[in-house]
Amino acid sequence: MGADMAGILKFSVVMVSRGRPEGLLRAVESLHLMAENRDALEIIVGIDQDDAHTIDFIKANEFPPVRFVIAERAMNFHHTLNTLAKTAKGDYLCGFGDDYMAVTFGWDRLASQTAHLFARSEVMMAWHDPGQPGFPTLYMVPRAWLQFKTFANALFPYWWSDTEWDEIARYAGLFVQPDIHVEMPSGRGRTQGLRDLDFWRDLFQRLRPEREAVADRVIARCLPDWAQMAAHQARMDRRTLHIIKLLQFEYPEVAADFEANQSGAGHPRYGECKAVAEQVLQRLIVGEQGSIST
Repeated sequence: MGADMAGILKFSVVMVSRGRPEGLLRAVESLHLMAENRDALEIIVGIDQDDAHTIDFIKANEFPPVRFVIAERAMNFHHTLNTLAKTAKGDYLCGFGDDYMAVTFGWDRLASQTAHLFARSEVMMAWHDPGQPGFPTLYMVPRAWLQFKTFANALFPYWWSDTEWDEIARYAGLFVQPDIHVEMPSGRGRTQGLRDLDFWRDLFQRLRPEREAVADRVIARCLPDWAQMAAHQARMDRRTLHIIKLLQFEYPEVAADFEANQSGAGHPRYGECKAVAEQVLQRLIVGEQGSIST
């Protein structure tokens, strides 16, 4: 890690914003004002080059230190997050959104103190999100862990990346939430672009072996002396975790309510993203069937 054991770690906040410049300004101002070591805070924001409203707003208003990356709109915002993450320099990479604001002063110090309790000062952390208690909607991942997987899973157009990190970190026994909080001044809206919940849920579940492999590598890195014991305990806990955390999407009434509120075919970019994911799912299905038959 880049700081000594008593110091405040360096945090890189990566986020994507489109069409909500006022919320973006509020979000980055809150992150900056609520941080103690502002000189070590890096905020990187991806903006679509066709989002003239946001670009004009940025030019006309004073922002705290932010690195704006204006580029062609990607297939989904997870692609953009990964592009931004590759340029980040902090010890930790943090997700954030333009509908949130940080409300805990010294959040970087509190997160650093929490991280220093763990080997290598590495543990997955998350803000306390009032809309998703106990869940890492806004996750903080050690940059060193990105050698094992990308910051976000670009197969999925929405959701799932936070669930993916949640599962990996809990498998490894390395997830904790410091006493740092956010608010959503405008409330939480629906994910308007997502369709086909059953399809995405099936793909996510079939990718579980990949997440288990990442968790094992995290354990080997952070808990080398306990690796065998920790991995064994984690595997024992995985079935229970699967039931508790993921079957929330198995209930028919949840899926029915979701699908009832999503009308139309969605944006063409959604269709492109799903077509790629369908190919991956078919390869997974064929691979599973082949392994069973042999």
